[in-house]
Amino acid sequence: MKILVIDNNPEEQANAISAIEDAGHEVVVTDDPLVAIDCVGSADAVITDMFFNPFIRYDHSESEHYKQNEPPMGLTMVILAMSLGKPVAVCTDGNHHGQELAFVYDGFIHPLVEAAQAEAKKESRPFGTSEIFRFFMTDAPFGWIEGKDWDLAVRAVVSRLPEQP
Repeated sequence: MKILVIDNNPEEQANAISAIEDAGHEVVVTDDPLVAIDCVGSADAVITDMFFNPFIRYDHSESEHYKQNEPPMGLTMVILAMSLGKPVAVCTDGNHHGQELAFVYDGFIHPLVEAAQAEAKKESRPFGTSEIFRFFMTDAPFGWIEGKDWDLAVRAVVSRLPEQP
């Protein structure tokens, strides 16, 4: 399986490559959304960072400045991948409540969790931490992995692949 990774941090790119290759998959990495758009069609799955600025190259000495000014470009990648029927996961280190653009979490992720919690309540089944984890690993329309855990991100996209005959 070929997994496309979109992340603008070279250290995280290296971590993603290691996790994906260790899992036995091919990896294509870019920090450029325009390149990513061209690559999505030939990839089997997509893992993207949420917040990155395609017009500014990552610089460790000023990373906090950039993080505060990064738009949620990953949301565009999620929409594109889903529209093409590709499994996709967001692998982010962003504290969603610390970002100016917290609507990405509050508007898109939290309602999914609330809906799954309501469904579990109707069926009288628990919906705690482990159920939330399972939901984002297998049942949500796309994976949401905080803490830049690339191994979990790989598992999230692989679990969304269609069954092979």
